[in-house]
Amino acid sequence: MKKFCVLYSLLILFLSASYAQTRFPDVEKLQLNNGLKVILCENHDAPQIAGAVYVHAGSKNDPADAKGTAAFLQNMLLFSGSDEIGSVNFAAEKPLLDSISALYDLLLATPSSAKRNDLLAKINVISAQAAQFAIPDEANTILAQLGCSDIRSFTTKSATVYYNTLPNSQLENWLATLSECFSNPSFRLFQSQQENMCDLFASKREAPFYNFYENINSSCLGTDYCGSPLYGTSKDLKNMTVSKVGNFFKTYYVPNNMTVILVGDFNNEEAKSLVEKTFGTFPMKEIPKASASPKISAKTVTTNDTPIRTGAVVFNGIKETTGQIELLCDLLSNDSKTGLLDNKTLLTKARCETITCNKNGLLSLIYIPKEGQSFDDAESLIMKSINDIKNGNFDTRLLDAIKTEHLTRQLLCTEGLENIFFTILNYEISDRGWKSYYADRSAYSYTSREDIIKTANNVFSNDCFTFRSNIGQAPQELATEYTSTKISTPNVGQSSAFATTLLPKTTNNNPASSLEKSSVTYGHNMILYNVDNPYNDYFTLNIYIMNGSLYNKDIPNAVRYINMLGVENLSAEDFNLELQSIGASFNLSCTEYNIIASISGHEKDFDKIMALCSKKLLAPTNDTAKLDMVKYEYSLDNQILKSDSRAIVDAVYEYASFGERSKYIHKPSSKDMEHYSGESLLNTFKESFYQSVFSTFAGNIDPQTVLNVIYNQIFNNFSLSEEKKEPRKLVKEPVDLKNNTVYILNDNHLTRSNISIHRISKTYSSKKEKALEPCLDAYLYYMMLQTSGRPYEFKSNRDCMYDIPISLSGYIETDGINAAVGMDVITGNEFIEDELYKKAQHKAAAQTNGYIYFRDLPLQMWRWDRMKYEEDPRTYNEITINKASSADFAKYYESLFQARPTKICIYGNLKQIGKKKLSEYGNIVKLKYSDIITE
Repeated sequence: MKKFCVLYSLLILFLSASYAQTRFPDVEKLQLNNGLKVILCENHDAPQIAGAVYVHAGSKNDPADAKGTAAFLQNMLLFSGSDEIGSVNFAAEKPLLDSISALYDLLLATPSSAKRNDLLAKINVISAQAAQFAIPDEANTILAQLGCSDIRSFTTKSATVYYNTLPNSQLENWLATLSECFSNPSFRLFQSQQENMCDLFASKREAPFYNFYENINSSCLGTDYCGSPLYGTSKDLKNMTVSKVGNFFKTYYVPNNMTVILVGDFNNEEAKSLVEKTFGTFPMKEIPKASASPKISAKTVTTNDTPIRTGAVVFNGIKETTGQIELLCDLLSNDSKTGLLDNKTLLTKARCETITCNKNGLLSLIYIPKEGQSFDDAESLIMKSINDIKNGNFDTRLLDAIKTEHLTRQLLCTEGLENIFFTILNYEISDRGWKSYYADRSAYSYTSREDIIKTANNVFSNDCFTFRSNIGQAPQELATEYTSTKISTPNVGQSSAFATTLLPKTTNNNPASSLEKSSVTYGHNMILYNVDNPYNDYFTLNIYIMNGSLYNKDIPNAVRYINMLGVENLSAEDFNLELQSIGASFNLSCTEYNIIASISGHEKDFDKIMALCSKKLLAPTNDTAKLDMVKYEYSLDNQILKSDSRAIVDAVYEYASFGERSKYIHKPSSKDMEHYSGESLLNTFKESFYQSVFSTFAGNIDPQTVLNVIYNQIFNNFSLSEEKKEPRKLVKEPVDLKNNTVYILNDNHLTRSNISIHRISKTYSSKKEKALEPCLDAYLYYMMLQTSGRPYEFKSNRDCMYDIPISLSGYIETDGINAAVGMDVITGNEFIEDELYKKAQHKAAAQTNGYIYFRDLPLQMWRWDRMKYEEDPRTYNEITINKASSADFAKYYESLFQARPTKICIYGNLKQIGKKKLSEYGNIVKLKYSDIITE
């Protein structure tokens, strides 16, 4: 054993030296005279920039009487715009906005329900008047037209972030747009946004484990501190006012409490000048001091908040999440499933995570007990593992393997704009600063066994919180009073004076393509899509076997079983440890169409990694104890499904579209599971190999060598299908409806409805129709602009085979009262306003021509191959979209979609929507849970 440990120690020192050669890209951090922090990372890998404005305030800064204000403001800021963005006539609009703000203040001070209803009616009337001047969501529309993609914002306990990726030519326009919104926001369409936030609040509360986590945070961190609920409570949202949101903005959205982060293709000096020009004039203000951390006594909390029994053991007082803390967490449970609690004989599942906020936080061990295991027994096992670490009773090999795994993650942080950006952002949000990257890398390299023991004794006190949730669900509630009068916004798609002067400067950039460094290699009746790795020696390989759950419903459980098994002379835990110790990984997953073997590691270990993984694929060892876990986990999945509203409405859609081929029906029943044996699952998996195979590879090993290794080590014992490019015919084609139909799973206890709306196209009948297919993106953006600010989503479902029809889809998640409004919008055939379509067209063209991260490119190449593109279609698609007029696409839409029947799928409350109203949309088909989901 001593010799073995010495070898591992030498290995970790060798790996540490090799990782040390990889530097984090050069970062420059400066501070403007007004206190604004600026972080710049010049990187010319792609003609793009990842940028964000980060405000150092989140839910912990919410006022005591207005929880959720930070998240409310984050969702509203760019949607509302400013005095320059978002209005066709701000001078006429402002008196109305002031009146609305005053009425909300009066509403807050009014307890009488009757008087509140009168005030809400007045607010509704004036809001409708003000809406005649509003251009909803114009800031986001401008950003999209600039070519920005991945437009998103989010709020955490201590931060609010507004993030985009943008073309390198648009930095000045991007900064100008955001600085305008941050200089003088106008909180227009407040009533609509309040209703949307209430929908979001209710949606979060419906998530299966949301209330459980909120309970942990509030109990351990205090509801007036970092444990403040991110979206507030129903009472907070009901009493939200324009003044409260505005005061939060004035208090925390100040330059000395903000950071601008830019990573990408720019010149540092020019970028500094542009940030100074746009944000440098903002006045500095004093920021309130953060409240002190509350002292909360440890206790045991028992609730009924989750669809399955779930528990947590929580330790308070974590000052910051350092590299040593992460290593300590992973000793207990980690992604490679080698931690002390990851053995399936102890618990069903375990996960260790940390939350820090203002130098105070939590280390939580979340767990799911085994079948028949009590909370007391599960917690005893957890405390035993913790005491083992405190007393040094753990294998040094495990610590070294975990260190290697973290060094690998650090390596991947240095490739690609998004990875670099979010590494910097995460370190900044933690208040440790991006240079902590090097401190953590040092911890991953040199932390000793004694260091971990000392850290464990500091972190794990005997005084801890325990949380136990039995099966149950918190009652649903409406967060606010709703108005029945829809507020119309006639200026959707119009342009403010600000936008008019800004947009003519826009240009599109061709993407930096990695295609010249990519290839397609054929051999052994297999195909390999390959791209070089310009950053390091870490490869990623995905092997796709064209055989998924659609063809055999037992495959998902076979895959789950294989992941739990070991191989000859190695248990599952030792197999995973063997890979983890050299920074490698292996995982099996499956979709309806594919089994996917994902393999990664350092190229110098390629042969060793492939030899290990081939044993896992070809000769896993049977284990009846693991089979019992497969059955139990499957039953837990079914329990969780019953509480997941989005999944249930998706099951309604699958039933309506595919009948018995629905993925929720075409799966094993509880009785089927009883008859499973380890041998039957292994045979199911083995039989899947007699199908077409393709692989994707990102790395610098010769592609033919990679293909030969895949064949020789895995597939040479199987007679692969002679199909080369074309896999088996897809059999899951949607049912072609003759009439509009409404499928509903009714639940009178629901306060909200989840509605999925679909219109399936005809199959392409001409080359002209096929050529205009990229313009579907423009139509989707058009619909998004049409309904901006409402809780609707739009997408198109396009398979990679052109003989499968296209589905245009809309999604509504709202209370039953507003459901009909959403259905009217999505099912309507109003099409197409020329000016509005041009805006959508510009956005679609800019984003179609986007950069693709090199590790994602091989799979994209496969998709292009399936879609019969002979070369990179991005520039072609951009030209197609730009050339197509709204009249062209209107004809295309009319021929493929307009006369097609609409399918509406609902999981909701029929009483709220109204059966009479619902019948206006088509024939009603009432469903039971057993109709759509196999149990």
